[in-house]
Amino acid sequence: MSGLISDLNVGVQSLLVSTQAMNVTTTNIANMNTPGYARRRVIIEQAPSTGDDSAIGVDVKSVESLRDNILDLSINAATSRQRFSSTVSSSLSTIELSFSDTASGSIGSTVDAFFSSLQSLSTTPADSSLRSSVLTAAGNVATAFQKTASAVADTQQQMDRCVVQDTASINSILQQIAATNTVISQASNIGQSANDAQDQQSALLTELSALIDFKTINSSDGLTLTTSNGTSLIVGSKAYLLTNALNANGFNDVYAGGVDITSTIQGGSLAGELQTRDETLATMNTQLDQFAFQFAQAVNNVQAAGSDANGSTGAAMFDPPDTTSGTSTGAASSMKVSLTRGSQIAAAASGGASGDNSNIAKMIALQNQSIVNGATPSTAFSNLSYYIGNTISQANTEATATTSILTQLKNQQGSVEGVSLDEEASNLLLYQRAFQAAAKVISTIDTLMGNILDMGANNPGY
Repeated sequence: MSGLISDLNVGVQSLLVSTQAMNVTTTNIANMNTPGYARRRVIIEQAPSTGDDSAIGVDVKSVESLRDNILDLSINAATSRQRFSSTVSSSLSTIELSFSDTASGSIGSTVDAFFSSLQSLSTTPADSSLRSSVLTAAGNVATAFQKTASAVADTQQQMDRCVVQDTASINSILQQIAATNTVISQASNIGQSANDAQDQQSALLTELSALIDFKTINSSDGLTLTTSNGTSLIVGSKAYLLTNALNANGFNDVYAGGVDITSTIQGGSLAGELQTRDETLATMNTQLDQFAFQFAQAVNNVQAAGSDANGSTGAAMFDPPDTTSGTSTGAASSMKVSLTRGSQIAAAASGGASGDNSNIAKMIALQNQSIVNGATPSTAFSNLSYYIGNTISQANTEATATTSILTQLKNQQGSVEGVSLDEEASNLLLYQRAFQAAAKVISTIDTLMGNILDMGANNPGY
């Protein structure tokens, strides 16, 4: 009888193990599309021996998540690079049209139109309508500089707002990761599984990598996160949140633990926004101001060397006309035409007679002179167009390359951590049959025990 009871216990334990294994299998199937979920596997082992000849049975040793930590780190790093490049590309694409040579109202097209109007005026210097056309063309140049500078400034402001938004998002994720550290640590201390919390943490780390690059260290307190320069973000259950503070340019920098980490952020959308705001657009803004300043200076200098229709010394055509301060800051956004009448255009040489076009010829010659950072106006604008186009092209190339790498890594991750319906269906059938076999054993033992009890009842001396 004791042997049957032992066998019954084995059967019951086998039933429980099969049930748990089927539960794990159905959990895998249910979470096959859950971000961060790593498929789980039941580790079954022989039950510990009792030291006698009774049946041993089976136990569930553990339920483990099939996770490749190195592969997860590689995916996070690739995600960080991909989001950085795509952010730079998408951010600059909004103002690319402003720097197109063929776009209507661009600096390049309006400067060409300005010199064309001067060419027309040179044939008939006294024509008032042609003089008015020159002023209109000059006004279009000034407007083009203003609009382009405004587009750059607006994009910088948009990037700055994104920096603040991403900082808040990063802080939210850091707090959630710190919370998962607590759950994982508590589960580990009492010998329980923390698979759910680890899956959540994995998904959060991938989400964080899309915003900012970071380093991870496994410690006794759980996962420790730091910035690229080693400043702590998470230690155990404590999250050290990022903050923003305005810099001298009126933009928000990023601080961690009181340390300015703006220049050390190299990955994620936050890095893309910072590079676009502080490097690419800042460089373009400086070049625009220099272009506007030097172009206005060159035209104004020619104006000052000639005489207008009234015989007076030519006044500055463009504002800002002051070339003595030595700075071009703000020249593009503030550029405007100073002259109010066509008669003020100094077409003649100083003291020249009516109909003299020698000074206007000098102004036309500026089109082919290196007056803007050692280049002609046309070449200077082409250089600006090339700079932004090349930056976008490089970002697109990097984004395409990292997307391809990311796809390959995710495919590898899927083969290790992902759920295969075919495999899970096979496992489910296997565990179902094990369950049925255990149930059959229990049923058989129940019948045998009933028979024995009946035999004892019918034969008291048995």
